[in-house]
Amino acid sequence: MQDETDETLPDGWDAGAAPGEMEDLLDQLICERDGFDLEEMRAERAVRELVRNESEAYLSLMPESWPPITWNWDFSAKAQRYVHDGASPRNFAASHPSGLRLGWVRIEQFDAKLSHFNRRDGLGELWEVGDQRKLAEAIAYGRQGRPLTPPMVAPLGTEKAESATEVYLVGGNHRYTVAKFSGVVDLPIYVDPEVADAVAAIVPVRWADEG
Repeated sequence: MQDETDETLPDGWDAGAAPGEMEDLLDQLICERDGFDLEEMRAERAVRELVRNESEAYLSLMPESWPPITWNWDFSAKAQRYVHDGASPRNFAASHPSGLRLGWVRIEQFDAKLSHFNRRDGLGELWEVGDQRKLAEAIAYGRQGRPLTPPMVAPLGTEKAESATEVYLVGGNHRYTVAKFSGVVDLPIYVDPEVADAVAAIVPVRWADEG
């Protein structure tokens, strides 16, 4: 009689495989489904573990106690998917087939037009808004000099983007926060090309493709 559990397993799976073999098969299936490179995915997993371990020491610290931050911004097209905290290559390509547009803003000007949902108005809100764990991890990424993808920005909350008066962070809220409170003056941002003009009408942007 055939074991009924075999019929429920994906092709290539072995019900009697050892735990390590099952983990390998699962990784391969994830890569096939989402378009990841297997070795890159495993390397990123190892980095996340190192960052997570270090970040515990930074929880609730005020900026004067932060370690030195190295801003190693990654402007490669391949890294743009990290605006969404590591969206799969396949999902990012489907959502942004033309990629994203890179620009630079002055943090002081940008902060004045940023939705309070994303913005921290002073040290009293530093650890009260957002995810404390992700903020500590952003500090650890910067301390280690790891590549960081710029935050992604969009017009806030109207049916017509050109009518918006504020912007919000689609992704990268904690990267932005570390940049702001560590004294960064000029911040790189990514914007969907379809709303680039609307964003620039709200806050001055120096577009990288305009020299």
